[in-house]
Amino acid sequence: MNLHAEKIKTQRKKKGMTIKELARKIGYTDAYVSQIETGKVVPSLKVLRKIVDALDLSFREIIPAQNHDEKIFFKSNEHYEFKHSNDNIQEKLLCLGISSKKMQPTYKILKPHTVIENICSQKCEKFGFIVKGTIQLNTDNKNVILSVGDSFYLSSDDCIIKNIGDDNAEILCVDTPPNI
Repeated sequence: MNLHAEKIKTQRKKKGMTIKELARKIGYTDAYVSQIETGKVVPSLKVLRKIVDALDLSFREIIPAQNHDEKIFFKSNEHYEFKHSNDNIQEKLLCLGISSKKMQPTYKILKPHTVIENICSQKCEKFGFIVKGTIQLNTDNKNVILSVGDSFYLSSDDCIIKNIGDDNAEILCVDTPPNI
């Protein structure tokens, strides 16, 4: 599945911005922005958030819808995988193209010793279930170790997750409201 990369380019031009100006505004190189606009790379959620904010877009405008709102089953080939720039994190949106959704399930795979800071890009509630591995969760001056079968429920966007194991950690997460 691809982004509507041409929509990013069209909106950038509509706002009278050059690639360099957009790149500077979101804190990345113009070469990287060019690769996004041509569909050569799929950016992380963090980068997409910066792009949609800078261009006054919504995620729904740049991520293709699968079908109509009544869709209730999603095959594995319909998940949308985000590529993170550091290759230490894989992230999949498990349900895509539902405009009326009130929650957003994602599946995260963290390579050993990978850190994710501020896992909610906006004020949200997040549930997570540890499918594989061991993580350290730091939030609100609390530090806890969670392993397979453990879960967490957060209402703070100030949170750090670290895979403290020597193997990949896998986490099933649900955010509400959806931030994509």
